[in-house]
Amino acid sequence: MSLERKKEAPKVSVCLITYNHAPYIRECLDSILMQQTTFPYEICIGEDESTDGTREICIEYAEKYPERIRLILRSQSEPGREAYAAQGNYNYVETLKICRGTYFADVDGDDAWLDPLKLQKQFDVLEANSNVCLVHSDCALYLAGYDTQVSPHIQRDYKRSHTLDSSPSHFMYNVLLSRYKIMTCTVFTRGAAVLAVIDAAPELFQNYANGDVPLWCELTRHGSFFYIDEPLSVYRVLIESCTHSKNPATRLGYYNQNEDLKLHLARKYGLPTMFIRRQKTRICNRLAMVSGNWKEIQALYRTDPSSFSFREQGYFKLSQVPLFRAILCWLYRRLYALRLDRPPRSPMCRPAWMVTR
Repeated sequence: MSLERKKEAPKVSVCLITYNHAPYIRECLDSILMQQTTFPYEICIGEDESTDGTREICIEYAEKYPERIRLILRSQSEPGREAYAAQGNYNYVETLKICRGTYFADVDGDDAWLDPLKLQKQFDVLEANSNVCLVHSDCALYLAGYDTQVSPHIQRDYKRSHTLDSSPSHFMYNVLLSRYKIMTCTVFTRGAAVLAVIDAAPELFQNYANGDVPLWCELTRHGSFFYIDEPLSVYRVLIESCTHSKNPATRLGYYNQNEDLKLHLARKYGLPTMFIRRQKTRICNRLAMVSGNWKEIQALYRTDPSSFSFREQGYFKLSQVPLFRAILCWLYRRLYALRLDRPPRSPMCRPAWMVTR
């Protein structure tokens, strides 16, 4: 079901994906609507049949701003969803396909934008540089549930380099390993390049849970990237999600599959695989400890023993003994719980549009 009104063709389409983001979706939408631009833009919302009131809020905004918002009300029973391992990827891909702008800007319903000139700044970069296909920036990191800003500029705090490598293959490798880190809530791209990637390699979005990494990697083949060293957006870490779950098996399962994706792309483009294989082994080893499923790590030990460091070999061999397996599992779960219990580092300075109404 679609709620939209015909209007002037936009230069920029904001692709907003949301599912059960009721506590945050108003902040997200307000931060997009506050954008000051010299060009028309649209907000394409893929609402994935939320159960917490998100859908009703999106309908409210679509009715209030019909000239700006195109709302797609999805159903969990839509045909085609079964092809996707992660339903969020289905929503993302299908929402991108209805975007009409020359340029696309990404944001999830639990994130937001800080700078009212975010779109304009990124638009100006692509208009002035035909060789650039993706613009991104620094962002603030906000920890949901604590009223706390962990960092006002996460990329700068972690001293992440955004120097472009002269070798396209080296650059793709750095993007693949997140050595060149891209935060999705800051991304602004050429729409034609994004749609070309989706059309050429749909399996990358269907077979894996992470849709960001394959898109950024494939886009390195369509042009250069440009980094703005300003926090233009807010990335919010939720209390519970696949990437930040309190359940170690859930989180490790996500990252284990993510290493499969990295291996697929590395082999596809002839990139080095040893670092990824060792990372895969490390994650898979710990996943086996907390889940009790040893089939994958045992198969890895048979087929790729060189990916096991001395430490990982030790963990693996100890874990084959039931007593040591129980001890290792307890220790890992305990360390994981202690890590989650660490208090946030700094107080949150919230912009005016984030104040609760």
